[in-house]
Amino acid sequence: MKHYIGVDMGTQSMRAYLFNPDGEIIADAASEYLPVYPQPGWAECDPNLWLKSLKDILTEVKKKGKIQAEEIGTIAFACIDASIVPVDEECNPIDNCIVWMDSRTGNQADTLSKIISEADALTISGSPVTPFQDVTKIMWIKENKPEIYEKARYFCEATAFFTGYLTGKPVNGYCGSSYTQLLNVQTKTWSDTIFEAAGLEQSKVFEVRNAFDVAGTVLKKRAEEFGLSTDTKVVVGDSDHEIAMLGSGMSKPGMVLDISGTSTSIATYTEKPVYDPAGTMLTHLSANGKYWNLENASLITGGNLRWYKDTIARCGYSEMDKAAIGIAPGSEGLTFLPYLQGQITPETNSDATGVFVGLTMNHDIPHMTHAVYEANVFTIRDCVEVINREVGKPDMIIGTGGGTRSELCNQMKADCLGIPFQVMESENATGIGAGILAGMVEGVFQTTEEAIERYVKKGKLYIPDQTKKAGYDEAYRRYLKCQEVCQELF
Repeated sequence: MKHYIGVDMGTQSMRAYLFNPDGEIIADAASEYLPVYPQPGWAECDPNLWLKSLKDILTEVKKKGKIQAEEIGTIAFACIDASIVPVDEECNPIDNCIVWMDSRTGNQADTLSKIISEADALTISGSPVTPFQDVTKIMWIKENKPEIYEKARYFCEATAFFTGYLTGKPVNGYCGSSYTQLLNVQTKTWSDTIFEAAGLEQSKVFEVRNAFDVAGTVLKKRAEEFGLSTDTKVVVGDSDHEIAMLGSGMSKPGMVLDISGTSTSIATYTEKPVYDPAGTMLTHLSANGKYWNLENASLITGGNLRWYKDTIARCGYSEMDKAAIGIAPGSEGLTFLPYLQGQITPETNSDATGVFVGLTMNHDIPHMTHAVYEANVFTIRDCVEVINREVGKPDMIIGTGGGTRSELCNQMKADCLGIPFQVMESENATGIGAGILAGMVEGVFQTTEEAIERYVKKGKLYIPDQTKKAGYDEAYRRYLKCQEVCQELF
């Protein structure tokens, strides 16, 4: 056995974890990059920034771990989903990635929904047609950048981009592939029906496989570029949300996970597909294809907070928490609609925008801060309400990701949802999950249960304060009414 690496590739940063042959994390490194927003509702990122970040973090973990390229046996990626990269024959990017939060494709979604029925979209792909999945992004490129569409050999999800760039074979796991809305979640194969309805070519998409499989080994020129070995194996990998479920100890139905970063994903495994016509929750496949994964399209929670921090609060996150902690549920009548990049819950509207409702002279920055936190929690409640209805109310929600650094937000989730919120000891469940994928290929672990027992530890448990539940229920009802009334204004 050799050393192995798990890579957590997020919207704004990438982190690598280096494990020794005994399965211990001996080094980690991170690198940041930022999306750009060329027009309202648009969100893009240059994949060359991702490649630079990957090179930087691999160099750093090797230096910290005092190892050479030949000592790295396996690398696995867990990447953002619903983000499409056009590449050439050698998987070099030929244009920016259209990132998951981009909402420009409303017209394409309207066109597709007139060709394929809602019932067919749900039963085939697991979700209604929305502007936030890959199929409409590729349709937009074909219509608005025909030269890019024709030049592209593949349209890759982010995970497939990295496997393809390193091995020459773009491939992604079942869950990330589900985010294209081009996959039949029943058969685990590309859907002829949806490709035909969208006017797209199957030959231009990547291969779909079990996330635990080996995609291939690193090409010579890529090994030289990144300081790897041509013997280094590259695991298929999958969506960051899905692999975070593994890294948080979720391997079967019965648990609900809250993964909070730039976005938030609420997810639970089910034994059979659950179809939500509103599109609040989508049915995808698990990384190994064994279960269905009921999860929301990504909520821009951390992204909202960062915008608010930089433009209005103009202070650090800890200062924001301290200022808002004394504000009562409901923010004294102030409601925020967190649709800065369009609306996903409790319904989809790519034209929706952010709104403060009820602002008066009696409100100040702490009230606004509290309202933004509440709005993010309310979008999570939209998702949990679907789980309560379709699967049953969970006994507990597991929390991981950078968003769990906020004790205020953690407690607010427990109070608003009325469900205990269990934070994991490590906020880096995605990197741990990617490490588990690589470690299983290296033979360190024989089963996922063995790996989970090794890595997954609980942190603080937040118990609901029942005295605050009524206040949050009333504020949630006001949020629902506000978003309903504002639809005709968007």
